Amino acid sequence: MKQWTALLAALALMLGLTACGGKAETVPEETPAEETARREVTFQDDSGEYTADDGTVLLTWSWMEPVVSGVDGAGAINAASAERTERFLDDVETRITDAENLYDGAPELWTGDGHYAMDRTVSVSRLDDEAVSFVYEDTSYSMGAHGYTATYGAVYDARSGEELTLAALSDDEAGLRAYLRAYILNLSKTEEYTENGYSLFFDGYEAYISDVVADGLWYFDADGMVFISQPYVLGSYAAGTILFPIPYGALLGQIDDRWIPAGTEPVDTPEPVPGSETVTVTFSQMAGDSLAEDGTVLLHHDYTLAAVSGVPGADAINAALQASRDAFYDGEGGVNTWQENAREAYANGWWMEGEPYELTMDSWAERADTAVISLCSNIYTYAQGAHGYNAVSGRVFDSRTGAELTLAALSDDEAGLRAYLEAYILNLSKTDAYADNGYSPFFDGYEAYISDVVADGLWYFNGEGMVFIAQPYMLAPYAYGTIFFTVPYADLTGVVDSQWLL
Repeated sequence: MKQWTALLAALALMLGLTACGGKAETVPEETPAEETARREVTFQDDSGEYTADDGTVLLTWSWMEPVVSGVDGAGAINAASAERTERFLDDVETRITDAENLYDGAPELWTGDGHYAMDRTVSVSRLDDEAVSFVYEDTSYSMGAHGYTATYGAVYDARSGEELTLAALSDDEAGLRAYLRAYILNLSKTEEYTENGYSLFFDGYEAYISDVVADGLWYFDADGMVFISQPYVLGSYAAGTILFPIPYGALLGQIDDRWIPAGTEPVDTPEPVPGSETVTVTFSQMAGDSLAEDGTVLLHHDYTLAAVSGVPGADAINAALQASRDAFYDGEGGVNTWQENAREAYANGWWMEGEPYELTMDSWAERADTAVISLCSNIYTYAQGAHGYNAVSGRVFDSRTGAELTLAALSDDEAGLRAYLEAYILNLSKTDAYADNGYSPFFDGYEAYISDVVADGLWYFNGEGMVFIAQPYMLAPYAYGTIFFTVPYADLTGVVDSQWLL
């Protein structure tokens, strides 16, 4: 039978953790020697491998777990650390199943020393009577082109053992988050975040800095608060994990003084970068259920509302977005209409138990800068038929005026632009990128309907170019879903006004 060596021993060890054994790490600090000695972190660790019946190694794993002593909250902190290890080992079990399935189907992939791997390392970034801060690095490999390392932080109140969140650091969480986003944005524009003169970040990354200002993606160290951008969040895999340090002196007045070392002096914050210091898009969600008198859920509805800040046209853009939200609920074909339809179907017995109607709208940003705010949305509808329907659409705004952009606004020659785009998409649709096992996914005669795709509401800008949307049934069967056609910015030069291009 397959062997999962050492894992059972690891579980037993985890359940009986003590501060004895393992490697000890004490963080140096300017306190009396006897106080420094009583605060200590030791590490439990283990490793093992899982093999197939024929002895082939399918997966190796290793983990570390910190055990803190000498602070009042040690018990709670250690319990939380043990829970993290349990979750890690649960993930190992899941990966074992994945590895088994792949090995059964493609044993030829297991050549040389290649195999699945999961490894966890932990370091101490701060240890004192106020805060205990750990940095975790989880590295995984699943026989792909490369592995992936996810770095994250775990910070605890040394007195109570409670894990700290951003909300716990300040009485004004929203104000703190806004300050941190602005600080990191300004920091990201400095030379430290360039390589050979080029930025480390994706085009339009500014809109996603709020994803970095998040719990689990920060920690305290000796100098301040450090935020983590994992690979693919703001930059490519090649850029690796990107860290944004904020010194304690820049956090005075922003977080509770308790978390800032005594004697910290204020420091200057980075000067705002003209034209890009606060371009952000945030999202809020509203959701609810409509019920029959007997409590049966008739309709589930939710809506994601985007809010833009940091550009001159923000007020006009937000007003347009809020008007769309109001129409979603009160307009023709909106939530009120769907509620009436659902009640009628239920009252007449046309009802499938446990499958309420659904009307939802998700929204996300594809580009956000001082020229353009480009948003996408997906409205999903379900009325107890064979399947629901996803309708993806785009909305693009001029960041300066807040006006919603149309194809006519992109060129002085709208007819010429439309003709160019239709021809480009037609040629693109004939390429192998759109083939399915050698067959075209499109309806016979779809070429005559490409003009329906080159339409306002069915395009948006992203970091690569202008993207057009073919919703299900427009050019192809439902089974092929939403089909996207990207026209790179390089191919739009001279066709679309340069102010909109990257």
